Amino acid sequence: MEFEIDPNWFRTPIKNSSQIKEIAYDSGNYRLYIIFINQSVYAYEKVSYLEYQEFISAPSIGRHFHAFIKQKETTKQSNG
Repeated sequence: MEFEIDPNWFRTPIKNSSQIKEIAYDSGNYRLYIIFINQSVYAYEKVSYLEYQEFISAPSIGRHFHAFIKQKETTKQSNG
């Protein structure tokens, strides 16, 4: 099954990361989707809009991911 991003979600392409290609945020379900360079997609649960904003504006997306997002409950959406 191919993972599809809902057009109503907030989307942020990432240009300065060696691992993360894009971030999508579903504000209705407080779910953050991370699309990695290898096309794998993971959904991170219970992410507030403020956390999403802090993530996309972080000086280092990778460091912020490892410090604040990676430990949240997650499910794999696609293998890429």
